[in-house]
Amino acid sequence: MVMATLCDDILLEIFSGLPIKYLFRLKCVSQRFNQIINSIISDPKLLPTHDHALGLESVHGFFHFSFHSPQNIRYLSLHPQHHSLNSSIRPISKHQIVDSCDGILLLNIIQTNLFSLYNPTIKKYHYILKPTEWLPSVKQNIGLAYDHSSALISNNHCQLVLVYRKKNVLGGREQYGFTIFSSKEIAWWERVDAILECESSEFVKHGQAVYFNKSLHWIRKSGDIVVFDLKENKPKIIGKPRFLDKFKDDMWFGVTRGSINIVRILRTQIVVFVLLDYEKGEWGCVRIKISPWPLTSVFNGFCPIFFDGEWIVLQSRGVVKEIYSYNVSLYKWNKIGDFLDSKDGMHEYIPFIPSLAWLDCAALNNNHVKEIHSNTYTWFEHFWPVVLRTRTKTRKRIRLISQVPLDNRSKRVI
Repeated sequence: MVMATLCDDILLEIFSGLPIKYLFRLKCVSQRFNQIINSIISDPKLLPTHDHALGLESVHGFFHFSFHSPQNIRYLSLHPQHHSLNSSIRPISKHQIVDSCDGILLLNIIQTNLFSLYNPTIKKYHYILKPTEWLPSVKQNIGLAYDHSSALISNNHCQLVLVYRKKNVLGGREQYGFTIFSSKEIAWWERVDAILECESSEFVKHGQAVYFNKSLHWIRKSGDIVVFDLKENKPKIIGKPRFLDKFKDDMWFGVTRGSINIVRILRTQIVVFVLLDYEKGEWGCVRIKISPWPLTSVFNGFCPIFFDGEWIVLQSRGVVKEIYSYNVSLYKWNKIGDFLDSKDGMHEYIPFIPSLAWLDCAALNNNHVKEIHSNTYTWFEHFWPVVLRTRTKTRKRIRLISQVPLDNRSKRVI
């Protein structure tokens, strides 16, 4: 066998360029292959770098949950042809997804003093003690930053940033403080020199932080964006677009083609606010025509949940939530799936791109924490693959066989 004659360094270079799905298949070939691939998994700098596009084709599916019951986590696959089904539910009473980045989820373990970083693809996790300022409310938020391609956050480490209101100021203004966690130091510390004063508002409920341009971004109901620069350790505020009154639950906030976007759906068009100048905070506006709506009824209150510049993914309102993708260039609709929700309203959707990224912070996994939260450990072990549920007459339940989705995935999630 030719591959058997190659030295480990050459095999390492070859394997580093392969899609994730092939790496997991090759682990079963031999003990030598398994050791080399494990070294790739443990070092994110060696992960495949040829597929970094944040397009819809890179997203395997969406974790989602309702605003009313954030602990009831569901998973919607964009590739049902690989699994026969396209929707799943995992009711968890003690866990909430509060942020995600690069395939790693940040989980809030309810009624404990712990967060957890978890990668569903490789089934690894670490516990993190919550900061003393943590108190879930619309006046604070948290963000996860992990970027293996950046020199700022490297060597398998990450940072968490908690933004919280310190005090109210006269004239309808308030001050924000920032507390930072580094997996290198395994500790939280408050940036006493990082104080942001701005007009009073609230963070969007369940709004995910967006990691972009080496900074974390949180959008508020007023439409402006709180930014924390991880390189300079400085906060700032980006003003809202001129023609945006307020940011509502039926809008989308994220990064598309290298710029921050806010997306809103109207009856006949998609309105996209684009941050043209990041430093000056200057916005532009693009309006995209929509072809006839796919539902038999008239416009039914669709809400955007993802946008990559070519495809937009939307959820309909009502008891039955229908998920569609729409190609803005071809004016083409495609139904992804649907699910039942007795409470009318929006869900929070978290794009999931399977990743092999992980951290070097083993000290967080101490035996004391493991012993106290053994149920959490069991939940982690069985969370991925998830149990899927079909809406057919037979109501069959099927468990996925593969640990990693059977399609080529990238390594970044917003």
